[in-house]
Amino acid sequence: MSRMIAFFCLAALLAAPNALHGKLLALTISSPDDGKMEIKYSYDLDFFSIEDIRKLPGGLDRAEFIESSDIPPEARRLWGGLGGGTRVFEVPRPPEKPGWYWAVMGRDGTLEAPFRQGSIQPLPGGLGIAAAWGGGSSAASIVDNTGRVIYSEEFLTATSLNGEEIIITDRKHRQGMIDRNGATVIPFRYDTVGYFREDRAVVGNGGKFGYVDRAGAEVIAPQYEWAAAFHEGLALVKLNGKFGYIDRNGQIAVPIVYDGAGSFCEGFAIVEEAGRFQIIRRDDLSAVAVKGQVVQNKHGDTRYIPGLENFEFYYFSDGLALVKSSEHRGDNNHGFIDTSGKFVIAPQYFGARPFRQGLSRVVVLPDVLGGETQMYYIDREGKRLFDFSDGSGDLSDGRILVARNLGADGAYLNKFGYMTAAGELVIPFIFDAAGEFHNGYTMVKLPEGQMMIDTNGLPLTPCLPSIILNDDADPDHLFISVRIGEQED
Repeated sequence: MSRMIAFFCLAALLAAPNALHGKLLALTISSPDDGKMEIKYSYDLDFFSIEDIRKLPGGLDRAEFIESSDIPPEARRLWGGLGGGTRVFEVPRPPEKPGWYWAVMGRDGTLEAPFRQGSIQPLPGGLGIAAAWGGGSSAASIVDNTGRVIYSEEFLTATSLNGEEIIITDRKHRQGMIDRNGATVIPFRYDTVGYFREDRAVVGNGGKFGYVDRAGAEVIAPQYEWAAAFHEGLALVKLNGKFGYIDRNGQIAVPIVYDGAGSFCEGFAIVEEAGRFQIIRRDDLSAVAVKGQVVQNKHGDTRYIPGLENFEFYYFSDGLALVKSSEHRGDNNHGFIDTSGKFVIAPQYFGARPFRQGLSRVVVLPDVLGGETQMYYIDREGKRLFDFSDGSGDLSDGRILVARNLGADGAYLNKFGYMTAAGELVIPFIFDAAGEFHNGYTMVKLPEGQMMIDTNGLPLTPCLPSIILNDDADPDHLFISVRIGEQED
């Protein structure tokens, strides 16, 4: 073996989304000389049968339980014990000729598409921008995760959110959209193109914005000074410096009279007119009428919210909206209101993230100079759940990405790990870089390279020192890129 790297020496509580529990004791990576990589792991498994353990993602099908004279065989199946296994990966070998190369790698490290000269820039949804060099020039094309070229026309930029809709800027600086097969969805005749939402996409020319359908036809001609994506059947638009809402046919659903407004979320939107804030219910739109400075719903009640500022940040998530109170002095003046406009969590935070799956991450500045800034999570009642002062992400796939700047001994650490929604550390601080989980996996970086892991911290791909993995694609079809020696023109 050319090297042996041992990590995960800290015990970590393993909490899979299917509620199986155990402790990851050790994970060891080795790179043999025969082109294969072994990753060994061991666990302390509690209160579950081996059949349950085999259901865990990450290849625990080789789990073996420790023998113990004081635990009868029939009980050992239920109580657990020490288990472990080995995963073997292929290590892709690029050509020896100097230069950049890219390929598509499968979950076990085998190549799904061979190495090709050039570089690859991953796009979401298993797409990539492949660039080939030669003779002092380069040519780019868009490929899928089988290596198939889906678009080869000259272009300046390409972006995507999900791999199904690709917005392209051509050489004439005109934008359009293609689908995953390279077919044109929106013609290349716009200054600006947005992604589809509720079968409508924003398009703009000359500072005016409208909407097209999935056939690329303009169903609402560009006429607005600004336009947002559709939410719950309505789109927020701006005309003559005022905001209002239109439906999917371009008809005005809520008068364009507001100085500020937010998109509808969870059946409600917050609007502001002349410094007065209101909540509009989605199911009352047919009866909304403008009476001077007042907008009333069909029941005739006016929902003003006194003392709010920074309107552009207001929208509902998990039934609550983050707002800033102008009546609360000091920097810690953010709180949460419900859909009646009542503060259910009083203003007390410098900033906060909208609620997601029942959690919000908040920041509280110190009252005195030199005091310590606090960062922690709260529930929908405002209860303080657990602290994390070095930075963290949102809850995704049952895991929260967290950072730790200093170790227990006070030494510089700067590593990343993962917690559950209950604040339990399930994957210890060992990664130099890491992302949020999506569809049960994410990419992490170690000093030795990068790899993809599942929500239990188990490897899904080999850990490769000089190869870059895209972090949002199917782990069975991953783009990899490597540079060999000095690049040749």
